[in-house]
Amino acid sequence: MLDRYTITKDGSTRQFWNWMQCLTPDEVRGELATAGFGEVEVYGDVAGADHDPDSPVFAVVARA
Repeated sequence: MLDRYTITKDGSTRQFWNWMQCLTPDEVRGELATAGFGEVEVYGDVAGADHDPDSPVFAVVARA
């Protein structure tokens, strides 16, 4: 998904593009392994709740 934002302030206009790609926990693990991370933990949120495999939301802690 690509979002474009146009901000006009004080007579100046700037545009920003934001690419979003949805990944599964396994895809994130693969990307992190390729980048050299060894230990990857998946949680249900940033507070460390258990991950629900049926939920589209998750948080990751990766250590090199």
